[in-house]
Amino acid sequence: METINDNIEVAEVKKPFDIQWAIDFVKGHKNPVDYRYMVGDSAQVIFFGESDHSSSSEKNELRDNLQQLKDLGITHLALERFDSNVQPFVDNFLKEKERGVARIRLGTKLALSNWEKTTLKEYLQLLDEAKRIGLGLLAIDKPFDKSLQDSGYSKSDAGIIERNEYWSDVLVDFFKKNPNTKVAIVCGAGHCGYTLPIQSCNRLLESRGIPTIVINFIGVTNVPFIDWFENILYEDSPMEKPQENMGNYQRLFGRASYDAGFSKEGFMLDLRSLQNERPADFFIHLPQIEAHPTMKLLLED
Repeated sequence: METINDNIEVAEVKKPFDIQWAIDFVKGHKNPVDYRYMVGDSAQVIFFGESDHSSSSEKNELRDNLQQLKDLGITHLALERFDSNVQPFVDNFLKEKERGVARIRLGTKLALSNWEKTTLKEYLQLLDEAKRIGLGLLAIDKPFDKSLQDSGYSKSDAGIIERNEYWSDVLVDFFKKNPNTKVAIVCGAGHCGYTLPIQSCNRLLESRGIPTIVINFIGVTNVPFIDWFENILYEDSPMEKPQENMGNYQRLFGRASYDAGFSKEGFMLDLRSLQNERPADFFIHLPQIEAHPTMKLLLED
């Protein structure tokens, strides 16, 4: 396997991406997950884009490989919704020798800052592991404003761009003071990539001279369950059902992996051969579980 810096043979891209094209791509590019290959040496920021904040699988995958990431040069971990005003709580958490009040306060602060409630435990376990192995923790997100959340602004294109710019400012300032550091960011895939309809955080950082790598997750939720649930959700609804096309690569490649018979496997896809059409530099496919964890709650008595 070539290294991160080798020239990549350019793949022929079919527009719009169709499912058979994606199946063929998965079959031809599937390899065992190799963090050394993906992270390389050149990037100062490595984005790990979650397909779903409420999935435990992605947090657990990173937790289990955090030591390897540290060995590859990662010095700090940052998480989406880790509001910058939470940094004092983070610092106290890192100083605390045993689990105690500082961890409880941090967890409470995160929960009150609109943290993803269904996987707060997994996020905290990720922070516990980062602390255990000696990684720094950075609070980079724009402070949470409930009024903006309630109005829908936070999830609008303008709101997301504003947060991306805030992250970029915080990181640029951090690297000026700490030039020999390397940060891994865990965030939604809607903040990082090359084909998003908005200015992504990685693009903003690249424009300011900070090299990045984008590694997004696919898989996780079982494709038949998605189909079944969306048929219920969108029946007689004015909402438009999500389409598996250029605008939703993770869905497209998740389905392609299922249709190709790889739904239970963990593997990586090197997307750099797609050049300007690549949604990310790499996809990590995680084994698809039976049902979306949040949606499953709705079906339980």
